Amino acid sequence: MPVITGAACGAAIYIMNMRQADKFRRLCYFLISFILGVNCAESVINLLNHEAVKFIIPEPEINKTFTAALTSAIAVRLINKISDLVLKKLTIKNNENGKNGDRNL
Repeated sequence: MPVITGAACGAAIYIMNMRQADKFRRLCYFLISFILGVNCAESVINLLNHEAVKFIIPEPEINKTFTAALTSAIAVRLINKISDLVLKKLTIKNNENGKNGDRNL
């Protein structure tokens, strides 16, 4: 239950910080963010524990609710940024290929 609560809070934080999105888009982002928070919280805990051991001894106990909220709030934003970068690179590559193709005509 704590993971579900944390994921819902993180998803709510994410959609409250969105700019200019319609209600349907906000609902979709909330659901995606919530699902990622619930399903990825354990993996994020393991990752944080693995990294924390390098700096903190003894190994800290990381709160699952906090981790689910953090994962929910960050996951969709991270996916959006990565997809924007990929699309930008593909657009640049396609534009370069188009220019080279015009020269060959």
